Amino acid sequence: MKVRIDGGPTLTLRREQFVAAGGQGKVFADGNVAIKIHDDPNVALTPTQLDTLRRIRHPRLVVPDAVVRRAGDGTVVGHTMRFLSDARPVAQLVPTAFWRRESWDMPQALRLVASIAEAIAAVHAAGAAIVDLNDTNVVVTAPDFEPALIDADSWQFSGRPATAASPAYADPIAARPDAASDWFSFAVLAFELLCGMHPFKGKHPTLRGLSARMKAGVSVFDPNVRRPAACRPLDAVPADLRAWLQATLAHQRRQAPPAIRVHASPASPSPARAGMSFARDLTATLEHGRVRLAGPGPIAPSVLPVDAKAITVVDDALFVLAAGQLLCVQVLAMGTRRIATMRLVASVLPHASQLWPGVLVQDVLGVPHVTVLGADVAIGRSLPQLSGATIVDARYDAPNLTIVARQGTDPRRVTVTIDPSLAPSADGRDGGPNPDPISAAHRKRSVRTSRGGRKGLSRAGNGA
Repeated sequence: MKVRIDGGPTLTLRREQFVAAGGQGKVFADGNVAIKIHDDPNVALTPTQLDTLRRIRHPRLVVPDAVVRRAGDGTVVGHTMRFLSDARPVAQLVPTAFWRRESWDMPQALRLVASIAEAIAAVHAAGAAIVDLNDTNVVVTAPDFEPALIDADSWQFSGRPATAASPAYADPIAARPDAASDWFSFAVLAFELLCGMHPFKGKHPTLRGLSARMKAGVSVFDPNVRRPAACRPLDAVPADLRAWLQATLAHQRRQAPPAIRVHASPASPSPARAGMSFARDLTATLEHGRVRLAGPGPIAPSVLPVDAKAITVVDDALFVLAAGQLLCVQVLAMGTRRIATMRLVASVLPHASQLWPGVLVQDVLGVPHVTVLGADVAIGRSLPQLSGATIVDARYDAPNLTIVARQGTDPRRVTVTIDPSLAPSADGRDGGPNPDPISAAHRKRSVRTSRGGRKGLSRAGNGA
């Protein structure tokens, strides 16, 4: 698609520039500029509306900068904004699996929640309301998990009503959503980030369904609700904040939370900083984009010459996700020294790829594509059944790939069985209807990457 930026260049948006789908459109990146293209041009901001939002300034708010038009006829189709590199939705910080993997703890979660509250207050101070506050339009950036509020084009302000609202977060008793109702949405989100589940989940003896529970204000604070095992201890939340959450969720209060106090505690190192073991006696540490190798005896280079986004170890092999590349690190013995080499496994979408334990997940224009990893094989498959979903968690433990994705209000756990022995050849001659977005030009003989088809893939089940 060819677009023209007001006061800027004319660009052709390409697939490798794709960042994410959602928020009523698709986002692409051009350098440090993000370009949002609306699915329906009729909901795009007018120049006057964009100017109103552009005047709202806060470091944790991502607001529109310039109008984007279709190059051919000049129709307004979107806008530009600041690009957040390596951002992820806070939905991925909710599961306890994330807390274990990243050594995340309550003080860190409280700092995050306090920063989000500060950003919401800045929106309100400018005379706007968010209305569609949820766990996908708040993102965090590496390496310090600083939050930012995105999708500002859906906010409500003078002359423009809100264009979206997520039922699982919307104030159920507000006739017209406003700044006050944002604090109900924030209470739902804060509870998720602190306690690991939606506050209106769990089982009640008479009230069924999320909508009925939300309207009645019967959250997990109600003694008649049986909390699931996924709920982290409520008493770990500071008492004053816990009381505010309880009152807000019960529809007794619609105001900003009390000052969120975070007791100082030593920062817990993440597994990456503590080091991942591979190749029997080596460790890899990822910190601020640098992968450091350590083990008995000298290793050259000890710091890999790449700007790394993530690392994972599979079958004693170290994989590194860098800008547009998935690499496998090999350490060769050369007398008394060890030499670290990197082998290109595949070229990947630079802004829409995420490395999870044992699996790479790419968002290909809204359709998840997974590549399960092993020392001798990398098998790629599209998962069209999860189109438009937010990936919350993923893990590959051969032969099972487990993905937790959320579409609407309920997370779905999808388990897929991958049989490496049925992987197609490196030249991808099996064909198939789902082309692999990984560049064929970079496949190596020792890593077999499929180009689609359905061999080696069977649905083992799925559920909530």
